[in-house]
Amino acid sequence: MVIDQEERDKAITRSRRMYQSDLESDLLTAKRSGREEGREEGREEAIRKVIKNSLQTNLLINDIAQITELTINEVRRYIEIIKSDGVESSRE
Repeated sequence: MVIDQEERDKAITRSRRMYQSDLESDLLTAKRSGREEGREEGREEAIRKVIKNSLQTNLLINDIAQITELTINEVRRYIEIIKSDGVESSRE
């Protein structure tokens, strides 16, 4: 099968467009993923900050769980993370 120059050029152009479209799609996906990751990190940091401030005001773990809408076990997990950063635990 012989392809003339015009068909070859069209195929190359089509290939380049497909490559560019795939590249743009990949970049868009990466941006979305990065934004979602950033939002999640922001939420985590906000929760840590609320728990840290609550601990510093000696709130009970039950109260912290209610305020943050987390389970007591989740609050305890955050407290362990915060403790490793040097903040004292709350009384139960």
